[in-house]
Order: sequence, then structure tokens, then C-alpha cells
Amino acid sequence: SAAPAAPLTSAAPETPASPEAVSAPAAQPKASYTLRKNPLTGIYKPSIIAIGSSTGGPKALFDVIKHLKTVGVPIVITQHMPATFTKVLAEHITQQAGVSAVEGAEGMVLENNKVYVAPGSYHMKLIKEGGFVKIQLDDGPPQNYCKRPLIRCLIP
Repeated sequence: SAAPAAPLTSAAPETPASPEAVSAPAAQPKASYTLRKNPLTGIYKPSIIAIGSSTGGPKALFDVIKHLKTVGVPIVITQHMPATFTKVLAEHITQQAGVSAVEGAEGMVLENNKVYVAPGSYHMKLIKEGGFVKIQLDDGPPQNYCKRPLIRCLIP
């Protein structure tokens, strides 16, 4: 069984050293994400890849995931789709991209080199529990007039 992954760490946004260093004001992100260095290999890589898509997403997902199938980390996807279609999407990802894909379920432990699709009608969240990263499903209300699932819930 593949090793579980830990979520990316969040760091405060960088600020310029002095006001003179900035020629025009720029929008600063709320937070930036840093990659963790593997102490054994010295290589920086993400511990999880998260993808959010909507209209046109399935075809793009097939193309992108084909190139990520040996990345060595779990891939989580939030695709705006009704409940009856997300399981079929996971099956098509397996067929089209050649990587194991499943519809995420409550308490499922993430494994490397596997794709997890948020089930329609649920927000999919990731929690760290007992050293493992697990899926937590939430059927709370839609946010910002958008139906479930939302990428914003997957990556707060």
C-alpha cells in the first residue's frame, strides 16, 4: 500500500524589503504555498496535487492526468458535476489516463499515485488524522451561489 501524504504547508505572503523596491502596487495573495524538501532525496515536490475544474474539465483532466500518473503523490479533483456523474468521471479518468481513480468517500485514506474525485453534491475536504490524510465529506450549503462540490472547500 502506498504511503499517505501530508497537505502542503501555508506560509505568509512575501513583502518587499522597502517601499522603493516596488514601482506599482500589486495585489498580494492571501497566502503562498511552499513545497517541502524531502530529507532523503533533497528534492522539493508537493505532497498532494489538487485540481479544480468546471465546464470543459473532463477532457482537460484526462490530458493533464496522463502526464501526472507517475508523480508519486495523491491527486484530488473537484469537478462541478451532479452526483450521478462523478463516479463515471472517475471511471473515465482510469480508462483515459491510465491511472487508478475513484470517487472519494468519507474516511478514505489518500494513497500516492491515485486520483480521488469529489462526489457530486458534497464538498470534499482533507483532514490529517493519525498521521494519515483522509477525505471528509460535507453536505453543507452551497457557497457563493455555487453548488457542491467547490474547490474552495478542498483548498481553503
